[in-house]
Amino acid sequence: AAMVAHPLVHRVQLRACVALGRMTGDNTSDNVQNRTRAGSAGAIEAVLAVMVAHPHNADLQRPACQALSAMTCDNAVNMTRAVNARAVGALNAVLTSIQGTT
Repeated sequence: AAMVAHPLVHRVQLRACVALGRMTGDNTSDNVQNRTRAGSAGAIEAVLAVMVAHPHNADLQRPACQALSAMTCDNAVNMTRAVNARAVGALNAVLTSIQGTT
């Protein structure tokens, strides 16, 4: 909810992405369930919105990419959600943006 309510507040987006990555990253039974819950709650779309809204912010893109990876790991439903939300295009844009700043 905070990610959607404060889309341009860097600190909110950063903390939310880090939290999502931690809650869904390991293959513990809780984290596997959290992946499903996060996907159902719209977290994939929220993370992708962050990536699009902050294309040149590498400090934010890193945890956003990690959260997206964690949520889609071994979860076909979330992978489909990510594809349908145009994650590939967002990731390509991030890579292009970050490469342009190095």
